[in-house]
Amino acid sequence: MYDARLREPIRKSRIKRLDTISPFTGERYEAQEQLDIFTVHEEKEEFSYEPVCLDGLPAYPDLALGSYSLEARIFLLKNVLHYQAEAEMEFVTPDDIEYIKKVWSEELGWDGDETDIRPEKIQYEGALVLDAEYRLNHTETTIPNLVVDPRYYLAEESGVSLDVIKNLNVLNPDPKAEHRFIYYVTIDFGGGEKDIWSTFEKSKRKTGYAVPYYWQPVTASSGSSNITDYWNNVTVIVCRPEICNLADAQQFVESYIAAGEDIIEPEVTNWERIYWSIIKDKTIEESRRFILRSGNQPGEIPDSIKKYVGLIDEEITIASLIMKSSVNTVLFRIDPEDARRACEASTLWNKVVGIKLSGYDNGQTVREFIMTKGLHPRVLPAPIMYLYNLSEKELFWNYQMKLYGENDVIDIWHC
Repeated sequence: MYDARLREPIRKSRIKRLDTISPFTGERYEAQEQLDIFTVHEEKEEFSYEPVCLDGLPAYPDLALGSYSLEARIFLLKNVLHYQAEAEMEFVTPDDIEYIKKVWSEELGWDGDETDIRPEKIQYEGALVLDAEYRLNHTETTIPNLVVDPRYYLAEESGVSLDVIKNLNVLNPDPKAEHRFIYYVTIDFGGGEKDIWSTFEKSKRKTGYAVPYYWQPVTASSGSSNITDYWNNVTVIVCRPEICNLADAQQFVESYIAAGEDIIEPEVTNWERIYWSIIKDKTIEESRRFILRSGNQPGEIPDSIKKYVGLIDEEITIASLIMKSSVNTVLFRIDPEDARRACEASTLWNKVVGIKLSGYDNGQTVREFIMTKGLHPRVLPAPIMYLYNLSEKELFWNYQMKLYGENDVIDIWHC
């Protein structure tokens, strides 16, 4: 089975190399020298990458699916036991089962549920096959009635029905089967490769199933000539019978990730110390921009930090609403129109956006920041749009392309 949903998301050999290669240089670095990856020293100049997220490390985008997941092994064993009972033959002995249980527990985190080793005939709906770039392999995918028409996915948010789309492109059409859907949900992720893998590994063990995903670093100008900001994007491929729309897919990803997150008591993490360590070498203006660009809410920022940089809760709230309405945000993402209404109700909207966009050399670097972050035009005030010559249409299509994928949006544009 080459079904991506029944494979480990990352190969064991790649897990051994987590956080060992810089995606910016392609060079290896020692685990005990992690801090050095933030700076690439050259003979003529010093150019550094700084994480937007606390304690961030850049992810190297060299991934491939691994061996069968625990879910796949349970599926295979239950069916084998069912058919060997029907055939009155023994392919898997009791000793084999004891060995399988031991391996599952030690290597795959099996919880010891004995129902997983009972004979059962389980129907297989078909395979979701991805190519090396994690794109859908239309030839080998066998899921019936899988909607692959970009027109539907682009128009889905407006509530368009499948029935109104003429000549709907569907893989493996079957009049007796329900329509199935595939979604690529991209989120911003803090930490590095080990943090991402650890979170998804814990989620897999708690939920009992793996999900295919891949990662890549994203960079943007910081406003300084020798500093580039970076963060990591993680894209989860969602194709499950119960997921029929983008909102459900995003909620599924949010819940799946939440299952793997560690629950930390508030007093364990000294956020005040962490914030001071980050901004200690920054000017007050640079510190203010850092906080407003982080998307954190007022309650997540120590009062001493807010007082030092001269920010009030209303300013931080407006900045958080703007960042959480961007296309890259899935966890607690808000609708751009809701963010717009909240921004319009505040007299600080223009001021907050002005601070967030300050520090750049020119209008082009401002545009790069806005386009890279996937900000919706509705969360930017008209004076800012005019000042930096930003087109509402251009920002809208950039938002759509980041949400649905560039190729799909281009296909719709040419329809």
